[in-house]
Amino acid sequence: MDKVKVIQVGLSNIGQGVTKALVKKKGVEIVGAVDIAEDKVGKDLGEVAGVGTQLGVIVTDDADSLFSETYADVVIHTTTICPLHEVYQQIIKPIERGMNIITASVEAINPFFVDPGVAAKLDKLTREHGVTFLGIGDNGVTIRLVMALTELCTEIDKIKLTTYSSVASSSEGAKRLYGIGLTVEEYQRGIDEGTVVRHSQLGLVTISDHLGWQLDEVKLDFEPLLSEDGRIIEMHVVWKGIKDGKVKIEREIIPASKHGRSHEIIIESTEGVPSINAVIKCSPEHTYQTTVAPLVNAIPHVINAPPGIMKVLDLPPAFVLLGDMRALLSDERFRT
Repeated sequence: MDKVKVIQVGLSNIGQGVTKALVKKKGVEIVGAVDIAEDKVGKDLGEVAGVGTQLGVIVTDDADSLFSETYADVVIHTTTICPLHEVYQQIIKPIERGMNIITASVEAINPFFVDPGVAAKLDKLTREHGVTFLGIGDNGVTIRLVMALTELCTEIDKIKLTTYSSVASSSEGAKRLYGIGLTVEEYQRGIDEGTVVRHSQLGLVTISDHLGWQLDEVKLDFEPLLSEDGRIIEMHVVWKGIKDGKVKIEREIIPASKHGRSHEIIIESTEGVPSINAVIKCSPEHTYQTTVAPLVNAIPHVINAPPGIMKVLDLPPAFVLLGDMRALLSDERFRT
């Protein structure tokens, strides 16, 4: 392989961050970029992403034509808040053309939990065309952090993951899908119908499944901060996974935007095994980078992986990508 060819879909903050990261990597060539925003279409990708130079790639809003005319080894899909069924519709054509997919869509972290029907079609399509699909980003890496810490334990009674982050400071699209602006009744209905993203529950279920904990139920508690007209402007959310009447895993989102995004991971044991309490902090100016980096770092693993849906926990430990990407593609350590 001469260079790893990449097409980007979505050029918001995450997509622009991906562009900046890719141009610094040896052995990578961005061959296409898609976005529907009028202020980006027709401009050079370098200008849109603010990399300080022209890249010779013109942003288009015609994804079908781009995928028909241009081949890439990987499509990096960065419409983070896009529901799984919409992601599927957007990536059918590149999959049929033999392109691997890496997406930042939150729901793609655990497709079979979110929508088994769409996941089955996606898995079948990728296998038929010999490509791999991976959903990853900040939420996916947070799951990996939790699981890495469990390697220090021989007995685990409970896991609690607390994230300090402000949904209200997200993009307008993200706020809409996370329930900001809805009434409490609309939020509850959105959870039931799948129109509100269940990002906290996804992490909880993915971790519990990996540990072999067959949960009896998952409970949601939320304390919305309401505006004067009764609409949600911020939210404190707690998901609890319960087995045999006990909370086995808990995922909590606490509004806190002033000090950046941070995670506190607590792994408890009552069998004489040391409990673990770890805190991971990310400063406000680097918040987007924790989603950008996994998308770029996963490229050689996805290209070398067997066809089908790849789970974030299938990635090897410390899958950071350094050096020439072309060389990494022939390195056995990057084969999964």
